[in-house]
Amino acid sequence: EMDAHNLPHIFTKHKVGRLSIAWNASVAAPNPFKKLPLQADTLTTLSASFAEPRHCNELAAALPALTNLHTLQLQGCGWKNQAAPHIAALITKSRVLESLTLDSVHFGEVGLATFAKALQEPHVLKKLCVVNLTSWSNEMAMHCVPLIAQAPGLTELHLMPHNPVHYSSEACTALGQALYANSSLHTLALGLIAEDGVQDVAQELFLKPTISTVKLRGCFPAEEVAGLVHGNAFKRCIHLQTPLTKTAVEQVASNMLDNTFLQELCLQSATIDSDGAVSLAQSLPSALRLHTLLLPDNRIEDE
Repeated sequence: EMDAHNLPHIFTKHKVGRLSIAWNASVAAPNPFKKLPLQADTLTTLSASFAEPRHCNELAAALPALTNLHTLQLQGCGWKNQAAPHIAALITKSRVLESLTLDSVHFGEVGLATFAKALQEPHVLKKLCVVNLTSWSNEMAMHCVPLIAQAPGLTELHLMPHNPVHYSSEACTALGQALYANSSLHTLALGLIAEDGVQDVAQELFLKPTISTVKLRGCFPAEEVAGLVHGNAFKRCIHLQTPLTKTAVEQVASNMLDNTFLQELCLQSATIDSDGAVSLAQSLPSALRLHTLLLPDNRIEDE
């Protein structure tokens, strides 16, 4: 087992290309991330999880120097607004950073706005995951999320707050317009509780054939969501974690018929009963390309 007090010397004596670390040491232990700038010319992949917020902040300050980083995955970092400029600098300065995952960040509106504006500058990010965002407001949904959703060059976007969040009708409209404007996005994951304007988001997803993978978590009008399974929506992979009415389940089963695009369908916590499962099963022979159907956390009983 590696002594936490010896770990910083590893950064000094060895050039590291890929680093995966769970930093759960005490506050008194030396922080290895102070040595990260020494690895700026070789470190290409960094995956880290944290227990001590102070170490996260020290890592944030070191990020802009890591100009050869291709993949960055940070879990439990707990960053607040003051860390956002450092992440923004990494995004705008790097010419190789293609994948960024931030798990459990505490950005407020100012921090998320700084982060979102950086995505409007020239960058090379392809995959962006911001999950378990603990603070959220409708103002952030209105002004920051659309900027992130329309970030040029992104092919995969995951925006999952810690708990699904209410979007106003105006926020849904802004998000729908941003999705329509993004021509590069092909994978989208959203977590929200939508209100009156959700049809704007659903309609843009339906009309956007370039977005072939959709993952939605929250509460959506069931019939709007069921429409995404239709072959005319050109979706290859759909994961839904949202309650569906019996009518919506029947619509999903009907939309599976002769669908020549859909390959994977997951309906989680969709309140599907045994009758609904039978309807879906009966549609399987006509779902020409479907190879995976998942129904976890439903009320299906053996018959």
